[in-house]
Amino acid sequence: MNRSRVLLILVLLQLGVDAVLISQFPPAGRDFIIQLTAGRVSELDGRQKVYDRDTQTTRQAQILGIEEEEVRLLPFNHPPLLLPALGPLSRSSPRTAYLLWTSVSLVLFLAGTALLTWKLRDGGVSVTQSVSVRLGALVFFPIAVALTQGQDTALLFLGASASVFLLRANRDLAAGAALSLTVIRPHIALGLALPFLFARRRVFTGFAVGSSVLLAYSLALVGTDGAAQLLDLIRLTSLDGDLPIGGSRMPNLLGFLERSLNAESRAIPAAVAWTIWLLFVAVSCASWRVLGARVSELHLGLLIAGTVVMVPHIHLHDVALLAITATICTLSRHRAGRSDWEAPAIALAVASLLLTIVSFSPAWLYDPLLLAALLLATAPLTLDIRGGSEELAHKRGG
Repeated sequence: MNRSRVLLILVLLQLGVDAVLISQFPPAGRDFIIQLTAGRVSELDGRQKVYDRDTQTTRQAQILGIEEEEVRLLPFNHPPLLLPALGPLSRSSPRTAYLLWTSVSLVLFLAGTALLTWKLRDGGVSVTQSVSVRLGALVFFPIAVALTQGQDTALLFLGASASVFLLRANRDLAAGAALSLTVIRPHIALGLALPFLFARRRVFTGFAVGSSVLLAYSLALVGTDGAAQLLDLIRLTSLDGDLPIGGSRMPNLLGFLERSLNAESRAIPAAVAWTIWLLFVAVSCASWRVLGARVSELHLGLLIAGTVVMVPHIHLHDVALLAITATICTLSRHRAGRSDWEAPAIALAVASLLLTIVSFSPAWLYDPLLLAALLLATAPLTLDIRGGSEELAHKRGG
């Protein structure tokens, strides 16, 4: 059986699994309650109260139809960029609001995937191959999780995808402006942007301008008091105090440390994870300084992969970024005329199925399956960059 058929079978299998999972989860049980709470507070209490915990608790209790004392607040601790959309959306019934939100998110994921695979058909691939690669990225299990839970990951995905597309076209300033959309996850955005300060600096300039505009817009929405309350919420969720953020299930280094150390306090695993994360960012910056103008979409893909694993706060829905990493590698191999160009897409499809199993696996299987999935999704790009570096060194030596 050739690679195209293997990829198509895997993708269709994952599509079926995603469809079943999405149909089985009622909107009330999803993270969309976070967005709906923010919208209700914005509409009924004013945007300046969006990050007030007591106000969030009151509105979340009303949405859930329970007493305030029964609410274990699932906090809205995201930047206020989407509040102008969430307010009007919250006027609808929870189900209608969820369907509208999910529909828009799906369009954003489609747009990001289209940018990643732009001009794929121009390379002489068949319709089956083109559809399989594109659909393989779109049905990646964490994307299904993001849609099912009603998360805002689609904006993160679109920003990173558009940045890759523009970087490929050598439109560095625009690539940086697109990357600024990832500030919907500020900790991820900084990790992706800082290395550009040391290589292809126009990308960082575009990011700095774009993120500054978005910051000013955010402050205009919620004011300085609202911004201070947001920072306090972020502090509380990073410590995992009385807020349910599921730190022990995080698919990253911090989650692994928490599960392995089984510590009573989250402080020690968090301190270790943050230290390693800062070292990772520093090493990335130093490496990119050496690479200079040779930094390409491949290196951004590797940075995205490393960020997913190392960043201290991430959940499964944001692992959707690995679809970008695998797709970059797939198209890079195709442009190079390699016969195994579909292999990274196949690896992503297998990783997707593994991540599906991870979500329902017992504790003793969680980390082995998670590690296998992460390695499968990222290894092809890592090997290609390493091979390219060795080839360049050989040419210089010759």
